Formats: sequence, structure tokens, C-alpha cells
Amino acid sequence: MKITNYVPLLFVGLLLVSCNEMTQKMDAQLDKLNQQTDRLDSLVDKNMNKLEDLDSLVDQGLKKIPDLDSVLTREGAKIKQIDSIVKRAASKIDTLSNKLNF
Repeated sequence: MKITNYVPLLFVGLLLVSCNEMTQKMDAQLDKLNQQTDRLDSLVDKNMNKLEDLDSLVDQGLKKIPDLDSVLTREGAKIKQIDSIVKRAASKIDTLSNKLNF
């Protein structure tokens, strides 16, 4: 047989070897990509847990706001009463002071 008869066979063999090497490189890259994806999934899970915790804290805070509103309303009323008492006392002191000066 002539050597030219083997050229197409050699060409196909070289092509198969080249494809095999490229497949191995692609597999290695795919493994790295899968590892990175796994790490990313883990980070997303951690962030979701933190978001759920934050959501729970916000819910607790929102439940306390009505209580805070009622406390502020009561304290505001007390402050108005105290202010009124202080104004009356200041008025009486002014009156007494004026009487003492005359």
C-alpha cells in the first residue's frame, strides 16, 4: 500500500486526538465553573438567611410602632399638663412679685 492511502487515516487520528484534548480542557473549565456556581449558591443562601432575619426584625419593629404611638400620645398629654402648671405658677409668681414691689 502506498503511504498516501494512510494520510486520510492519519488526519482523522490527529483530529480525534485534538478533539480529545479540547474535550478534556473544556471538562476542566466546566468543573471550575461548577465549583464557582456552588460557591455563589452558598453565598446567595447566606444572604437570603440574612434577609429573612432582617425581615423578621422589621416585622417586630412594626409591631412596636403602635405601642410607641400610644406612649408618645400619653407623654405628650403629660407634657401639656406640666406646661400648663408651670405657666400658672409663673403667672402667680409674677402676680406676687408685682404685689411685693408696690
